[in-house]
Amino acid sequence: MDLRLWKQRPELEQRLKTIENIMKQQVQINDDDFKKSINELINGSGKMLRAAFLMLFTEFGTKKDENDYFEKVAASVELIHLASLVHDDVIDKSDLRRGVTSLNYNFGERTSIYLGDYLFVKYFHLVLDTLPSKADIKYNVSGIEGIIDGELRQNETKFDSKRNEEQYLAAVQGKTADLFKIAAGNGAIISKADDNIIKLSEQIGSEFGIAFQLRDDLIDFEDTEEEAGKPILNDILDGVYTLPVIYAMQTAYHDELLTILNKKDQLKRADLIKVKAIVKESGSLDKTHDKMDAYHQSIEKMIDQLPNNNARKVLLKLVNKLFN
Repeated sequence: MDLRLWKQRPELEQRLKTIENIMKQQVQINDDDFKKSINELINGSGKMLRAAFLMLFTEFGTKKDENDYFEKVAASVELIHLASLVHDDVIDKSDLRRGVTSLNYNFGERTSIYLGDYLFVKYFHLVLDTLPSKADIKYNVSGIEGIIDGELRQNETKFDSKRNEEQYLAAVQGKTADLFKIAAGNGAIISKADDNIIKLSEQIGSEFGIAFQLRDDLIDFEDTEEEAGKPILNDILDGVYTLPVIYAMQTAYHDELLTILNKKDQLKRADLIKVKAIVKESGSLDKTHDKMDAYHQSIEKMIDQLPNNNARKVLLKLVNKLFN
C-alpha cells in the first residue's frame, strides 16, 4: 500500500493498514508462490482509495464501528477491485501492476484467470460474513455487475475510431465509477446515515470515479511508466480509445491519427510515440483536463452538502490533491 497520501491522517492510515491485513488473511491459498505474489500486489503501490472512501463516508452516519466491522466491508471492496485488476492484466497482457510484476507475468494467463477468480470468491466469502441482509449483499453485487457491464461496453468499441464521448463515459461508469459509488454508499449505509446522505454519497462516489478515470487516462500521455507504476499507452494497443484520443479525432489531426489507428493490432512502439505527440499537439489533453476539472468542481459542491466534520475536510483535501 502506498501510504504517502495518508501520512497526514494517521487515524485513517492505521485503519487502512488493518484493512490491508484483513485482505491478507483472506488469502489462504495452498501454493506459497501464489500467496506471495498476491500479497505483493496487496502490499504494492495501490492507494486503497476505495477502502478510504468507504471509511470516510462511515463518519456521516450514527452507528460506530465495532470489531473492525467497517474495515471488513472496506476490505471486501478492495478485494473485488484487486480481482478485476488481475483479470485486466490478463486481457491487457500487462507485465507490471502496482510497481511489481503482475500475476500474468509471473504465472501466465490461465493461472492468472484462476487467481482472479479466487479473489472474487474471497470477496463473496467476506461479504457473506459481514453484511447482515440480502439487500446489502445485492447492493454490493451490483458493483460487480457494473464492472462487467463497463468492460463489455468497452469491448464493443475496441478499435472503433468513431468511438464517442458518450460511449466512453458509459463504459467508465461501469468499469470504474460504480465501485467508487458502492464504496461511498456502503460507508453511509453501514453507519446508518440518513437516506439523503446515502444518495449524496453515491453521487459523489460515482462522479469521483469518472474523474479518477479521466486522471488515469491523462497519466497515459503525461507520465512515464516508472512514474505511473504500470505500462502506459497499452489502451491504444488494445484498441481502447480514451477521451484524449476521442477529442484528438475531432480536430484537424483526425486524418493523420486515423491512419495510425487503422493499423490496429499491428501498431509498433514508434506509432504509439506518434499518437502521443499528436494527442499533445491537438490540445486534447487540455480539453480532457477541463472535463476532469468540471467533475472536480461538481464533487466539491456535493461534499460541501455533507455534515461538517473532519471526514468532510479530509474528502475535500483528497479530491483537491488528486485533481488539482
